[in-house]
Amino acid sequence: MQLLAKTLYGLEHVLADELQALGAQYVERLNRAVRFHGDRALIYKANLWCRTALRILLPVHSYTARHKNQLYNGVRRYNWQELLKSSDTLAVDTTLQNTYFSHSKFVSQKIKDAVVDQIREREGKRPSVDLDQPTLRLNAHIYKNKVSLSIDTSGNSLHRRGYHVHSAAAPLNEVLGAGMIRLADWQGKSPLLDPMCGSGTIVTEAAMIAANIAPGLNRSFGFETLNDFDHELWQTIKQEAKDAQQEPTALIRGSDQSARAIRSARINLQTAGVDQHVTLQICSLDKLKPPVDQQGVIITNPPYGERLGKDDLPGFYQTIGDKLKRSFPGWDAWLLSANPVAIKRIGLQTQNKLTLYNGQLECKYLHYPLYQGSKKKKYAAQ
Repeated sequence: MQLLAKTLYGLEHVLADELQALGAQYVERLNRAVRFHGDRALIYKANLWCRTALRILLPVHSYTARHKNQLYNGVRRYNWQELLKSSDTLAVDTTLQNTYFSHSKFVSQKIKDAVVDQIREREGKRPSVDLDQPTLRLNAHIYKNKVSLSIDTSGNSLHRRGYHVHSAAAPLNEVLGAGMIRLADWQGKSPLLDPMCGSGTIVTEAAMIAANIAPGLNRSFGFETLNDFDHELWQTIKQEAKDAQQEPTALIRGSDQSARAIRSARINLQTAGVDQHVTLQICSLDKLKPPVDQQGVIITNPPYGERLGKDDLPGFYQTIGDKLKRSFPGWDAWLLSANPVAIKRIGLQTQNKLTLYNGQLECKYLHYPLYQGSKKKKYAAQ
């Protein structure tokens, strides 16, 4: 089967690597997505294991449409009784891109009408709509005049791991947090520190990676309500994931100057079942020290200004740079920020600069190797 995994901009190659590790074939990177081939078991595994996927879609029907009648009639050309009965429920999510249609809700309504009208004509009753927990969730994507309809095998977005029950200000998306860790090439062996951890997304994702905990283990998926759902296969795959868990060896620490943020992080870590693998502390940036003698990695998402309204954001970023340079020689630091003016005040040389998006904000993900002595000595030690 041809499948499509959706992701965030900048994480396509990370997701492609995840899918290949699970056994995906013919993996092809697209914009904010990865196309691949696999069987039903891979659909289940991709939903369960992919840390940087938002949705796993199974394309079922495509056609062209330039107006509402073509949109409706095109849907009717597929036999929806293969997927849906009159007693089932339906939801349709739509994304539009450079198309003749301007309102996604109108398109979703038209597609829904076409599906349920076909079922009603054949069975005498029409399926009802359930936007929260439908039997079948369809994903409609229209680019110019091409309409693509897919089964959303994920249900809710895969960033909803089930642990983010308590949030501080501007929480980081779980998929973005996991992607930041993967891009930093942290393998769960060396110390990891987030000195501005907020509600703990980065340290929670890091702990789950270190413990080899499947990110989808504590949630449900859209494929579980499909009429071809293989319960026995799914139970086998879940049990294999539980058996694969391991005891982390790396030190993982989150700190924040806000007591409220640390309380939120602690609750989320407990919900994820990894609180015993992460240490948390209330600590302002100026008092921050390396937690161990061993060199490690700092991954953090400092305030941007747009979201938290720092009075002196450039000065705060200068403090970040000074603290990193003076207190963390030999470490690697990765910072995500959407404030290009403040970034310049860090005053450190970047080795890598990647573009990511935090919601609608375009961000730079910056890698600062914090050299201890000369660069030659650092590289000789690796």
